Amino acid sequence: AQFSRASKSINGYANSLKQGLLGPLQFLTFAGIGAAIANAGVEAVKATVKIEKLYFQIRNLTESTDADIARFKAEIPALSNLVGIAQADLVQGLYNITSAGVNGAAAMETLAISSKASAVGLGTVQDIAKSITGIINAYGQENLTATRAAELLFQTVKLGSGNINELAAQFSGVTPIASKLDVPLEQVSNAIAAITTL
Repeated sequence: AQFSRASKSINGYANSLKQGLLGPLQFLTFAGIGAAIANAGVEAVKATVKIEKLYFQIRNLTESTDADIARFKAEIPALSNLVGIAQADLVQGLYNITSAGVNGAAAMETLAISSKASAVGLGTVQDIAKSITGIINAYGQENLTATRAAELLFQTVKLGSGNINELAAQFSGVTPIASKLDVPLEQVSNAIAAITTL
């Protein structure tokens, strides 16, 4: 009987302790969740402000039109989900692209290619986009698409020795002269790849 009473007493004490701790633990748990949600909300607001600021700059500091901005805003969220890169980073890349004089559909094409290449580890969106726009501007948008410029750049990376930033620097130094001499970009790509493997 004494053992039974002692057992009940211990159980009662344990239950009381459990109930006493449950409230504070629940409070701490909910407080932690609330803080995490609040922090996420703050970061989301910051990202939105940054994105809108970049769009404002794209509209007012480049040749992009209202129609271009509407297109960018419609297509970038889906691209972000596809490649797993934050919208703010993509819009920053887009600002660099449009600042280099590539606008409209060509700008979105360049951004899509750059972001997909970045997603598989070839470099940052900004660096890849800078390389592609440099090639396009050297040979003229009327003569070269972003897709073709990117194909040749990536082919050079594949066949040459060095990372995309190093080879892009080679391109930026050679393409302006090569284009004036009417040297095909394919020959420039092959030459750079060959030189870097020596």
